[in-house]
Amino acid sequence: MKTVILALLVLLVISQGEALRCHCVRDRDCSGPIQTCTGPTDVCYFAVAYIPDLTIARGCTPANECRTMRFSDHVVSSGCCRGDLCNKFGESNK
Repeated sequence: MKTVILALLVLLVISQGEALRCHCVRDRDCSGPIQTCTGPTDVCYFAVAYIPDLTIARGCTPANECRTMRFSDHVVSSGCCRGDLCNKFGESNK
């Protein structure tokens, strides 16, 4: 039984160590300047929009939302990437 508990703890630590981290600005889930992606949010994003003024947002999002973000009426530039802290404005390695 101790072996099973130890194995689960090791898996938990490893999975937390591999979580994607993104710069986070003006995203509803931001709790600080860096966000750790959880659940279905598997890519970092950045977006520039006019709503009504220039707004820059960064954070974690599901990969399938990257496609719809590009076609929003107010978004003038956006992108997604899969590396830690890869979503500085203008840096996208889709």
